[in-house]
Amino acid sequence: LYETSVAAYYSTPDSDKDVLNGRIKAVLKHAASLSDEFKTRCVMIKLTASISLQTAIDESLTLLNLVGEPLDPSKVFYPIVCREMKRQTNNFLGERRKDILSSSPMTDPNKLKAMTILASLVVYYHQQKSVIAAFVSCRMIELSMTFGHCEDTVFGAAAFSSYLVSVLEDVEEGCSWGRLAISLMRSYDVNTLLPAIHGSVYGIVLLYKEPLQSTLDPLLQGCHLSYATGNIEFAMVNTIYYVARSFNCGKNIDVLMREAAALARQCGQHNQLKAIKFFLAPLYNTLCKLKGADEHALAALMEYTSNGELLDITIKSQELSCAHTILSYETALSFMFRDMDKASQMTDIYRQHFGDNPMFTKIYNVFYEGLVACHFSRETADNGWRRRVDEALTKFQGWLSHSEWNWENKMLLLLAESYRTDKDTDSATECYEASIRSAREHRFIHE
Repeated sequence: LYETSVAAYYSTPDSDKDVLNGRIKAVLKHAASLSDEFKTRCVMIKLTASISLQTAIDESLTLLNLVGEPLDPSKVFYPIVCREMKRQTNNFLGERRKDILSSSPMTDPNKLKAMTILASLVVYYHQQKSVIAAFVSCRMIELSMTFGHCEDTVFGAAAFSSYLVSVLEDVEEGCSWGRLAISLMRSYDVNTLLPAIHGSVYGIVLLYKEPLQSTLDPLLQGCHLSYATGNIEFAMVNTIYYVARSFNCGKNIDVLMREAAALARQCGQHNQLKAIKFFLAPLYNTLCKLKGADEHALAALMEYTSNGELLDITIKSQELSCAHTILSYETALSFMFRDMDKASQMTDIYRQHFGDNPMFTKIYNVFYEGLVACHFSRETADNGWRRRVDEALTKFQGWLSHSEWNWENKMLLLLAESYRTDKDTDSATECYEASIRSAREHRFIHE
C-alpha cells in the first residue's frame, strides 16, 4: 500500500511532497529485500533527476550493479558506441529483426529490474546529450533477445531506432526499428507506453521519411496520454517536439500561440516551470515577434525573459537541449527578419556547441546556415562561407534521398541561393520557382 501510495503521490501534480517523502521512508524502513523497495527507489531516482541528472545516473548505476548488470560509463566512447550499434544492427537485419516480436516474455526478476533501470538511464544520458544513451539502448536490445521481451523492450527498441538515425545516420534501419517498436507496443498497455514510444519514433526518427505534418497528431496524442497516465517526463518530450514541429510545419501563428499558452498552463499545473521557461517561452517569444505583438511572459512565468538572455543562461549552465531549441528559433527569426549579422552569430554558436554532437537533430540548423552562408559568400571574399554552402547542400542531398516531401523545397531554395551566388541567374530563377511549387504541393506554405 505504501509503495502504491508513493507512485500515486509522485504522479499527482499538486501532491504534498512532505507526505511523499514520508511514504518513501516508510517503504525503505520496512523493506526486507531489494524487490520490496525497488519501485520506490526508482521513484526516488526520478525525483533526484529533477534536481541533479548526474546524481540520478550515479544512483541508477548503483542499482544496476545490485541486480547483476553492471555498467561502467567511463569505458564507453564514441567509436565503441558505433561498433556496438553496428553489431546489433547486423545481428537483426531484415526479417530477423522481427524475431523480437515472436520471442518469449522475460521472466527473470533481476533482468526485468535491469531493463527498468536501463530505460531510465537512456532518458538521463539523452538529456545530457551523451552517446552513452545509445550504448545503453544496445544493452536493452541484447538483454531482450537473450532473456525475452518486456514492456521496457519496447522503449529500448524505440530508443535504438532514434540512435540509428542520429548516431549512425542510418535512416532506413532507424525507421524500420521505429516501426517495430510501434508494433511491439501493441502487445502491452498501449496507453502507458505510447508517450515514450511516440516521443522517440515520431519526435526523432520518422521525420526523416514521413511527411512532417503526419507526425503532429501522434506527438499531441503522446502529450495528452502522458498527463492522463501520470507520465510527466514524456509529457515534456512530446510537448517540446510537438510545438517545434508545428512551427516548422508553418502552423498559423495565432493558433500556435494559443496552443503554446494552453500547454504552458498544463505544464504549470505539474510544476514543470523549467520546460515552460526554456522550451515553450522561446517559441512564444518568437511567435510574438513574427506577429508584431508586445513582448510578455508566458502563462505560469512570473516575468518575461528574452530569447537572447535565455540562450546565454543555458549555454553558461551547459543545458544544451534547452540551448539548442532556443538557438534554432533565434536563427530562423534572424534570417526571416534579414538580420544577417545576428543570423551569422547564431550559426557560429551552433557550430561551436552542437556541430560535432550527433545527439541533436540539426536539419533546420543546417538549412538556415546554408542560406546565411550564401548571403555572406556574396558579400565577402571569405571562402569559408562557400564551404559551408557546399556542406549544407551535401547534407540535404542525403536527406532528400529519404523524403522529397519534407526536404525538396528546402534543397531547391539552397540551390537557388547557391546559383545566385555564382551569378547563374537562369538556374537560380528555375530553382526558386521549383522551390515555391514544391513548398505549395507539400503544404509548407510558410516556405
